[in-house]
Amino acid sequence: MQNKGTIAQVLGPIVDVEFKDGKLPAINDALTVQLNGAEQVMEVAQHVGGNTVRCIMLSPSEGLGRGVEVTAKGAPIEVPVGEKCLGRMFNVLGHAIDGREEVTDSEKWSIHREPPKFVDQSPVVQIQETGIKVNYVTFDSNETMYTKLKTGGSSYDVIIPSDYMVGRLIAEDMLEPLNFDNIPNYQYVDESFRNTAYDPDNLY
Repeated sequence: MQNKGTIAQVLGPIVDVEFKDGKLPAINDALTVQLNGAEQVMEVAQHVGGNTVRCIMLSPSEGLGRGVEVTAKGAPIEVPVGEKCLGRMFNVLGHAIDGREEVTDSEKWSIHREPPKFVDQSPVVQIQETGIKVNYVTFDSNETMYTKLKTGGSSYDVIIPSDYMVGRLIAEDMLEPLNFDNIPNYQYVDESFRNTAYDPDNLY
């Protein structure tokens, strides 16, 4: 049987929840509440007495009020782990935020797990070999780099010039447009790097 409580007060992201039967959820346990047709999550931070727990909302609390029913999950927030999570992006609730499908068939661990013991950790920094060869070249100025590109004999997959040089290279047809199929997380690039004066259409 699910453990139900009701909201006693809301102070911004702080929400007090009362459990009249006295069965208080543990510290760090997750509680859920329905808000605007969606399930929102809060986390128990403190037992404050009077059959009440103090929680931290993990999303905006606007719309919550006294008497709203809350369900105790009986466990902390858990997120997926394992090989299927490699290269993926998740929020603190374990939901995918990279535009790809949710990971539903992977083992889940609590976000409040104990850290590994020191004896289980490796103090040695290990280099992981990928077999990918990278040629990294620096130039003392944009003009030096431009001369190198203009004279030919070298080509680069990525170059990082200053903004005015980007405009010049675009004008001289020396840059290849980006292939957005290879950049699935482009939507998360900060707006300050988009719609620039030298690349208003975000092609390069």
